[in-house]
Amino acid sequence: MNDQNRYEEVPQKENKFAKAMKAFGKYLKFVFVDFFNSFKYNNMKLAAILFAMPGILLGFFMFAHVPTIRNVTVSYDSEDLNSKMDITATEDTDNNYILTIAKYNVNGKDYTNIVMELDKPEITTENQDDYPVDSAEISGKTQIATPTMSFVQRVSSYDDNGDPVYSQNEYSVVVNLDEEEQVHVAKYEVFIFVTAKNNKDYQLGNYYTFANTETVLNISNLGKSPYKYKAVVKAIAQTSGDYYSSNLSEAVEITVNASGTSYSEKNFDFVQYQGDYKFKSVDGDSTDDIKKFKMTIDPDGTATYNDVAGNSSKNGKLEANGSALTSVDLITIYIIPFDFAGISIFFLTLLGFLNVFLSLELSKKKNFGTVIKCSITTALICILAGLYVYSIFATQAAMDRKENALSLASTTSILDTNAYISMIAVIAACVFSLAGLVLAFINYDRTYEKVDR
Repeated sequence: MNDQNRYEEVPQKENKFAKAMKAFGKYLKFVFVDFFNSFKYNNMKLAAILFAMPGILLGFFMFAHVPTIRNVTVSYDSEDLNSKMDITATEDTDNNYILTIAKYNVNGKDYTNIVMELDKPEITTENQDDYPVDSAEISGKTQIATPTMSFVQRVSSYDDNGDPVYSQNEYSVVVNLDEEEQVHVAKYEVFIFVTAKNNKDYQLGNYYTFANTETVLNISNLGKSPYKYKAVVKAIAQTSGDYYSSNLSEAVEITVNASGTSYSEKNFDFVQYQGDYKFKSVDGDSTDDIKKFKMTIDPDGTATYNDVAGNSSKNGKLEANGSALTSVDLITIYIIPFDFAGISIFFLTLLGFLNVFLSLELSKKKNFGTVIKCSITTALICILAGLYVYSIFATQAAMDRKENALSLASTTSILDTNAYISMIAVIAACVFSLAGLVLAFINYDRTYEKVDR
């Protein structure tokens, strides 16, 4: 007898990969179909999505916002070519410079051959500690012994070859003085000098004060060749004691291995002319106005001088051709009232994130109160976006001027790829927010009532 059950067909097993792909396809169909169908049941969903977009756009493109913000400029100094002043520099018997201004207008009157002399301070025993001079003897007191000093640039790290990597600005200073002398010292002062093109040494800025025999000085404006530097130290005595300050130490040469951060090749071209100059004489009649005329020259070639009767001042930029100097007034040109860019992006980012939370509330409640909140954030986003874009184009307009144009060291045009990406993101944030707001006003629930629970 035949067993018919032997011929029953066994169902073939389904491929696991095909089964998984089929399940994933059903999931995608469910998600997308359900997502699009949800717009039929929630007429505020599109408005909520549009309203949430600024938070995504503003935060995602931060890489473009940052470099653009750095280029935005509020104001800059430019040369007033109508204010050219010709100056001749000559040395007197004390090796100080005398400046002769060919012509200058003071208080509405033109003066010719204005002679200016260096206003040298009078050094006395009372103020001698503030100047790089040997201390004069003070009756009844003993002088502190002259210290010695070492002055080296600090090593910040070592490279792969074991060679030192020097700090740009930090210098280690060690003062040597007997312990018996140190107890009478209130502080130490270091004076730094630079050798100018005429091979003479000039004090570079103010002195540096420190309390201990070992310290680290932060000096940001020292550079490499062609300038040479040296330093001297002075031990300043305590005011209430039987000792007075020491003489200057022997000069120590400073080796600069890494230029300071604010150093440039032209920093000290005018160091030999630095100082405060006062009126000495003038051709013709001299009034009180011209007698009040003063000028200050900094080592970097910036000249500050009074304009009218000594009451106001101007900044001039010096150029040199041997002993012939030319000064041109620096005028400040304001591009925008203040820096809109940074603060605008900061608050735009915050408002963008706030929009994300308001979009959730808008989709859920659909009430008029939430729409009003969205109106406020949208208005603020549009205002800040306008200020941001305005600041960018205002800076670019200053760079495009034919005369007194703005010059930025980092770029020749602020409208680069980052700027365009940044502006597109900011403008798109406004567009999406406005579009979402319009839909919110059209579709909000006019029958919504808040229920107290």
